[in-house]
Amino acid sequence: MNDADLKDGSRKRVAELVRAFKHNEKDYLRAAYNETQARTDFITPLLEAFGWDVHNTRGQPLALREVVEEATVEVGEEKLSKKLDYELRLARQRKLFVEAKKPSIRIDRERAAAFQTRRYGYSASLPIAILTNFHQLAIYDCQPAPADTDEAHVARLLLVDYKEFEERFDELWPLLSREEVYSGAFDKRFSVDATRRGAEQFDDFFLAQVKNWRERLAADIHSNTPGLSAEELTYAVQLFLSRIVFLRICEDREIEKYETLKNLDAGSTFDALMDVLRRADAFYNSGLFRLLDDERLETV
Repeated sequence: MNDADLKDGSRKRVAELVRAFKHNEKDYLRAAYNETQARTDFITPLLEAFGWDVHNTRGQPLALREVVEEATVEVGEEKLSKKLDYELRLARQRKLFVEAKKPSIRIDRERAAAFQTRRYGYSASLPIAILTNFHQLAIYDCQPAPADTDEAHVARLLLVDYKEFEERFDELWPLLSREEVYSGAFDKRFSVDATRRGAEQFDDFFLAQVKNWRERLAADIHSNTPGLSAEELTYAVQLFLSRIVFLRICEDREIEKYETLKNLDAGSTFDALMDVLRRADAFYNSGLFRLLDDERLETV
């Protein structure tokens, strides 16, 4: 099959999916129609229409599968493990992430979904990432660092309604199709350096963040406890960083209530933090918190 026939066949399959969705659109837009159903009925078939072997019908070994569902990506300042919906690959190389939502979620305005998608792509140093519920499809530039306060349109390269999938098929093909990735055209389009490490961009950002936190903590602790020696100051900074990172990981894994640290009382942040640490000391009975009342830090 030549390239023209391949593309034409893909266009026809996409058109069939559009007709199927349109036929029962009201039902699909109800909140009861969930993400798993949307993935099964429309999102996985859409990726297959663009040539991706989602169900590994070619029988490739795990390391060489074209699509990995529920793949793991490390995100955020603490490099927390998250599960993304689809990872599209060339051999063992990540090329695209696709994040799925149920159709009742407004892709065009949902900030949390946009941030999640961009953060996944940014953390893996991918050029773009895709967010879709089939009803809408958004493509995001993953080079700018995402912030959870960004509106959904920030860094968005393309937003397409499902009724436009046929009309704008030629725009979607170079961004979504397996053929473009496997031919090398995708990498050329985004000037991807095949030799770069996948997380190098994020690693540099994270190290810069940690350095900034250390400096700010050291300055604050020193101003409030000027009698500490250099060794004691270093010790105090590392102690607080370790505890905070530990609790943030617990939050992210739903062991602790999410955003407990973020929502501490701004008027008495330190006292509130110490209350959280004392509770953690009692709950986890961990060596990380046994030094909570160390004499050197009793006034910190």
